Amino acid sequence: MAESEREKSELNGRISQLESQLHVLQESLRIEKSAREEAEKNQSVNDDASTRNSTLKHALDSAVARLEEETKEKQTLQTALERVTAKIEEQQAHITNLKESLSKIENEKSNSLSACKSRIQELEQALAKAESAAKASEGASAKRVQELEQ
Repeated sequence: MAESEREKSELNGRISQLESQLHVLQESLRIEKSAREEAEKNQSVNDDASTRNSTLKHALDSAVARLEEETKEKQTLQTALERVTAKIEEQQAHITNLKESLSKIENEKSNSLSACKSRIQELEQALAKAESAAKASEGASAKRVQELEQ
């Protein structure tokens, strides 16, 4: 269970990192988009602006591709996190069932122990009665033997 918690923590850390990178890429995308719009306004000024526009478009396409790739990776990590969370919930349910079973076993053990103690007391009482009866019978037999001898 500790390993699942660790995996969950690692996945959450990776998701946070990807979200941070996504924010940076979005900001970069916004900046690059602004730069491209500015370049398009000044396209007629010179050929350098045209080259810069092509470069910015390539960077934008690369950023979009990276963003799409990282979005897919985030979705993969989210799915993995959901699986780990489901495993943790399953393990917690199993632990709860085990605790309930243990509690039932302990109750049965306690009940059985009480029944054994009661049975021991009954047997001890019966033994005491039997010993008392045996002594009484022995005394009566001795008295009878004595009477017969006379």
